[in-house]
Amino acid sequence: MSISSLARSSPSNLISSFRPVILIAAAAVACSATSAMAQPVQWLTSAGGNGNFFEVVTTSSNISWPAARDAAGLRVFGSNVGRLACPSTAPLDLFIRQLAATTPNAFTAITFQNNDWSGPWIGALQPAGSPEPAGGWTWTNGDTWNFTNWLAGEPNQGGNSGQNEPNIHLFARSGAITAGRIAWNDLAATGSIFPVRSYVVEYIIPSPSAAALLGLGGLLAARRRR
Repeated sequence: MSISSLARSSPSNLISSFRPVILIAAAAVACSATSAMAQPVQWLTSAGGNGNFFEVVTTSSNISWPAARDAAGLRVFGSNVGRLACPSTAPLDLFIRQLAATTPNAFTAITFQNNDWSGPWIGALQPAGSPEPAGGWTWTNGDTWNFTNWLAGEPNQGGNSGQNEPNIHLFARSGAITAGRIAWNDLAATGSIFPVRSYVVEYIIPSPSAAALLGLGGLLAARRRR
């Protein structure tokens, strides 16, 4: 259609004429946005994993541990709700460290401390009143606490700062960020000493038997409503 023809067209004709262009442009934007988003990574059962999906979520500013916990619980992948990841075993801890090491902006440089690296929150909590500094630690998902990967000298309950440090984030000394150089550091829930701008999310994938039971429950509920 020529420009002169468009000028004589009604508004509805104009919209119809440009609709294919609009749809193509919208599709291009959607594809671009999707490709720019990092996708959760599955810890494959064939590699000894639990079949769940994990991702490191980065933020533009500092985030506290409670805010990260709540944000993780609001994230959804497919139909699966997220939670803060709990590296409660050596293989899972290694998987999470590898994922964090390869996620852009997962670590923030601590410029006032030799350019060490402050990394994402994980789902660990030391309840108030626990023996300091290493007593009472728990995983927020209920896993048994029988594995640790503390940075040398940690946990230290803030050292000389006197701060209460009831949560854990990943940490790496200055230099290259590799899985082998990442360990755990206890930190105040606000992250007030070191900047924390990321957190690790785990999406629970139901086992085939659990999924079958859920499907059966839905079918029975639908029949009762008839």
